Amino acid sequence: MKNSNPDNYSKNGSRYDLVYGNALYINRYNQLFLADHGSYPALADVTGGFVYARLQTGSDDIETAYGPNALDAWTGRLITWAEVQLRPIVSRKIKQDSIKFNGLNEFFALSRESQHMEYTVAWIDCVATGKNFARGIFMRGDHSDQPEELKPSGKPKLTVPVDLPAFLMNKATIGAFNTAYYGKQFAKHKTGLIDYEPFFYPLDSVHHWNRAYGKQGLLQFQNVMPWEPGEYQEGFTQLLKAITASGLGSFLAVIKIFGDVKSPGMMSFPAPGPMIALDFPVRGERSFDLTDKLGDITAEYGGKMYPAKDARMTARHFQQFYPQWQEFARYIDPAFSSAFWQRVTALG
Repeated sequence: MKNSNPDNYSKNGSRYDLVYGNALYINRYNQLFLADHGSYPALADVTGGFVYARLQTGSDDIETAYGPNALDAWTGRLITWAEVQLRPIVSRKIKQDSIKFNGLNEFFALSRESQHMEYTVAWIDCVATGKNFARGIFMRGDHSDQPEELKPSGKPKLTVPVDLPAFLMNKATIGAFNTAYYGKQFAKHKTGLIDYEPFFYPLDSVHHWNRAYGKQGLLQFQNVMPWEPGEYQEGFTQLLKAITASGLGSFLAVIKIFGDVKSPGMMSFPAPGPMIALDFPVRGERSFDLTDKLGDITAEYGGKMYPAKDARMTARHFQQFYPQWQEFARYIDPAFSSAFWQRVTALG
């Protein structure tokens, strides 16, 4: 959703760009969401203290995605739902530090030293092995305080016009992409101004990017692992090794640290520790076996998976990750159900 309001604001506290909507929650503290989608009902978690509204029925033919009447209606709903604290921004630019790291220990060290920054996130190579295992690029930033004209965002200039052949998405091509992406930054540490669009939404620069995975599509996996005593995080390391060994590594892999602010939502996903989110091409049982294995590793080390992006979570895993599900079920309208809820609670 694009912003049509000339007064641009960014939410202070959750460190989340509210006005431009559908943002990657780089700050690690967002709660559950409400989805305005043509195929799914719009439901909010009534137990949560913050509602992330994902608006997905807009039109690419409208510069603001939604027409004036629809924007006014959503503004009214926001006023009804929540009271938010906003602060003004004076520029579209983010003051960004981009730092290469080699291995999880370097990533964890960068995360610790960057807690004073407003936004932090990292891309990680899930294909490389040996001395390049767990290499990546750490990105942190704050809003620029240099005033400039706040212009609306333009349309994506690149597009994937058709579903690409499935064989093009393989370990070799993903490895080549990851090597090129890691190598495009020559210096260890790079500093500069970057527009908020590529900082928050790097994929939005390519329209229909999902077509790169072919007609079979993709599976999303996202989990958080608890901190383990000592510097070596065995569970998270085992997770990355399983992904690397599978040959189904992703070029869309995001890693970040969730803070220790307790989530008020009864079924909230965030918990203190490292989080990874990535997409796998669907290759039949090979892909399904991998996501099941990653779920087992997550369960073994006391982590949990993110239900909102899940297509494979078992009832055993869900009930281990969210033992409070039965308490939460008391708040569900008995006239409503879903394939997901039936699958993970074995009540279907």
